[in-house]
Amino acid sequence: MVPDRVAAAVDALPLTPSSAVLEIGGGSGAAAQLVLARLGAGGSYVSVDRSEVAERRTRQRCTDVGSAARWEVVRGAIEDVVAELPDHAYDVVFAVNVNVFWTTDASALSAQLRRVLRRGGSLWLFYETPSGSVGPKAADGVVRSLSGGGFSTMTTLAPRARLAAFAAAVDDSPITKQ
Repeated sequence: MVPDRVAAAVDALPLTPSSAVLEIGGGSGAAAQLVLARLGAGGSYVSVDRSEVAERRTRQRCTDVGSAARWEVVRGAIEDVVAELPDHAYDVVFAVNVNVFWTTDASALSAQLRRVLRRGGSLWLFYETPSGSVGPKAADGVVRSLSGGGFSTMTTLAPRARLAAFAAAVDDSPITKQ
């Protein structure tokens, strides 16, 4: 079963069959299942999570999809994993309910994520909330982390009731769903 927040988040992503996608905090692999269903043979998906259980569940879900896309599940801290990723390798980076962007100064992490995004690529952060909007403390923290990482174009949206999102572009491209 895929939680509504995850389905809404993946639906909001600007994916094409050939997108290169990085997910932060893959959890149970529910998003992986949906992303891989939208990718073709030219697409790729990488999930990063600290948990051995999350790694195992995501691997199983990815296998069950049977997608032609390349996929990989990496266990480790996103800060460590992203430092090893190549420059300009991803079209879309996303996370659902990963709080590091507002609970700490994640400027260094944001800068690394910006580095791995291709020109025209985008970072999407989704948060499930009772009201559908993120409170000022969280919103200010996310904006501070993203702008501290070099993102200049940020958009806040609510793709579905009780789900808020921040989208940031690598350059001054508009944030759009393809």
